[in-house]
Amino acid sequence: MSVLDLWPKEITPAVTMPADATVEQATSLMSFAGLPAVILVRAEGHPVGVLGRSQLITAIAGAAYHRAALAEASLGMDAYPQIDCEASPVAILRLALASDCETVMLTRGGQAVGFLDLIDILETTRDAPPH
Repeated sequence: MSVLDLWPKEITPAVTMPADATVEQATSLMSFAGLPAVILVRAEGHPVGVLGRSQLITAIAGAAYHRAALAEASLGMDAYPQIDCEASPVAILRLALASDCETVMLTRGGQAVGFLDLIDILETTRDAPPH
């Protein structure tokens, strides 16, 4: 059983935003859409990094309101925990715990397809833990 089978409603889509967006724009988008993370992209569409809640809070706390603040606070694409969306739920939980990150990027064929937040997993599995 894959994570897509067990937690389809908990997966949020991979949303991109410009790497030079402002902290206010990122805060607005992530809070309004309930996104645990966004992928920052350059003008030509190439990914710069992943901005999760923790990285956004780092930018806010550092009062970094210049244009490059989000890119500076983000984790590189290779540094963010990623796993194939067909992986087992246990494999995803292990990755999240090993990487000390509250959100895992789900991929298919090397492309980001969504994010899975550990808080959503905990709420879903409180009565029936995954096997």
